[in-house]
Parts: sequence; C-alpha cells; structure tokens
Amino acid sequence: MKRACSIAALLATALAATAGEPVPEPAMLSLPSEAAAREALETSPQLQAAHDSIAIGAAREQRQRSGPHEWEVRALAQQRTDPVGIKYDEQEYGLQRSVRWPWKYSLDRRIGEYAREVGELSYVDAWHEAGRQLLDLWFEWLEAERAVALHSGQLALLQEQQGIVARRTAAGDAAQLELQLASVETGRLQAAGADAARRAAAARASLLGLFPALSTTTPAQIGTPVDLTGTDTEWLERIVAGNHEIELADARAAGMQVTAERAGRNRLADPSLGLRYSDNLDGNRK
Repeated sequence: MKRACSIAALLATALAATAGEPVPEPAMLSLPSEAAAREALETSPQLQAAHDSIAIGAAREQRQRSGPHEWEVRALAQQRTDPVGIKYDEQEYGLQRSVRWPWKYSLDRRIGEYAREVGELSYVDAWHEAGRQLLDLWFEWLEAERAVALHSGQLALLQEQQGIVARRTAAGDAAQLELQLASVETGRLQAAGADAARRAAAARASLLGLFPALSTTTPAQIGTPVDLTGTDTEWLERIVAGNHEIELADARAAGMQVTAERAGRNRLADPSLGLRYSDNLDGNRK
C-alpha cells in the first residue's frame, strides 16, 4: 500500500507539472525542476513529431471548409467551313463551379472542427504520455545509480575486511582459507558492481535518448514523496475529468459519426452554377 501511494504521489506530481499546477519542491521528490522537465518534454523527439498533429488537424479543418469543388474554366476555339467554302472563326468560353448544399456544408464544417480537435488532443495526450515516460525513466535511472553506489560502498567495506584478514593471515592469526573466501566474495561483489554500472549506463542512455535536454545530475538523497490530499474517489473523478485519452477517443468517435452522416448526403448531387459565352460565325451570332 505504501508503494502504491508513493507511485500515485509521483504520478500526480508529474501530471500537475504538465498541467501547469503548483508542485511540491522538486528536491523533496528527487525530481528535476519544473522548468527543466518542461524543456526536456518540449524538445523531446516524440513531442516534436507529435506537434505536427496540430498543423495536420488545422489543415484538415480548412480542407473541409473549402470543400471538394473548384472553379472550372473552359475555352474552345474552332473554325467552321460552310458548304460553299466560307470559313468562320468561332469561340466559346465558360466558367462554372459546383456549390455544396447548405446541409452538406454544415456537416463538413463539423467534421473539420472535430479533425482540428483530434489534432490538438493528440498533441496534449502525447505530452501527457511523455511526462509519464520521463517519470518512469528518471526513477529507473536513479534506482540503477543507487545500486551502483550501494555496491561501491559494500565493495569498499569488503576490501577493508579483506585487508584485515590478509594481515591476520600473515601474522598467523587466520587460516589461508579465510583469505581465499574473502577474495572470492570481493570478486563476486566486483562483478555485481560492474553489472550494476552497466545497467545504470543503459538507463541513462534510455533517458537521454528520449529526453536529450535533461540534465542527469544524481540527487544526493532520494526523498520521500509527499502525501496526497483528498480521497480516492476525488482523485478518480479528477483523473477521469481531465483524461485527454478519453477526450481524444470521444472526439474521434464523434468525427466518425458525422462523417458517416455526411456520406449519406452524397446521394443528392451538388448543383453546378456557371456562365457560358459563345461567339459564332465570325461574331454574327453570339
């Protein structure tokens, strides 16, 4: 239960940071500062790619508002020869465009609005998920660094004890077997420390690979997460009310519903309006 509360507290802190709400002092939670975390998130490759979803949504909205119809210009030039051999130059010009029915335009406008909303929510959801990922990778790296420090301290203590055993053996106060056992244990701990160092390097590489702007300075101490105020029910309501993933799914579902309704309206073709001018028989007939 204590671990669950700690994770909940850390997650709430990260979510509050992404929402711009006040957060506890970072040193108390061994977290990077809010400014550093925001910079790391904004410059991360995944959020740079997700930022394009806003522009894509706006472009889709503009396309839906503009509609599929374009202006059409027609020009025709020909020469007519009558039975007696007289030739006449003739031209014909036209300008026309199809026009959407008002009820089709209203549906297209709503589809565009949902497309823009989906683009914006996709970016916000990506920001939220990146915040969670940063939190997970940050503490995975801290845990690995603490393991390295623990192995280093244990190794120093064991090497000191091995030195004592070596001096006792040289003085004849300890058997050679004790020194051999101490040497084996020292070697085992050195191997474990090297393995812990590799894990720490891999965790740091994973963290900086996704968040290159983040400064990986190991805190001197890992503090205890602060207790959350409020009941479980209140937190569940708050999480669901501000859940971008749910909002994104609702926007997509609503957009698909309107798109299906719009497809049914295509049974009635749009009218075309235009102007046509013809100049025939060398201008004798217009």
